[in-house]
Amino acid sequence: MPEPPSAASSLPVGEDMAFQRRNWRAERIAWSIMAALVAAALAGLFGTGPASRASVRDDAGLITVEYDRFLRLGSQTSLRITLAPAAIVSGHATVELDRDFLRTFRLEGADPAPASALAGPPGLRQVFRTEPGAVARFRLNLRAERIGPAGAGIGLTGGPQLRLAVFVYP
Repeated sequence: MPEPPSAASSLPVGEDMAFQRRNWRAERIAWSIMAALVAAALAGLFGTGPASRASVRDDAGLITVEYDRFLRLGSQTSLRITLAPAAIVSGHATVELDRDFLRTFRLEGADPAPASALAGPPGLRQVFRTEPGAVARFRLNLRAERIGPAGAGIGLTGGPQLRLAVFVYP
């Protein structure tokens, strides 16, 4: 049985319902994609936020590094380093940043400031004065300088080395 003519079909305007349904479907898909992108941005997938926060720790628990996984080129970020009392030798804690780390980031400062720093082929070694037997906390202030995925390395001299998985957006 044929469908009765609708009120719209009596108008002198051409109608293509198959095209209109495809158009509505495409519009719903586009709105869904936009909503997913906004949700990802709010979660921190494109910068700072809960999805961007990461933490790595060695098996012995000597060093823990907290950092942002997703950054923008030229953006500032901080690494928060925590050292267990066993990682401190004679009131000094020595942190090494490898060459990949130095290619990805520019070190703009540290809090507290290191007692000394030594650059060499393997990377940059920084020595911090600390209280013997206490947990040591440091903050390295950095600026992202290279686009794309980077595996930056940080660790203790003669001790565990950690790899930070970072992605820098343009």
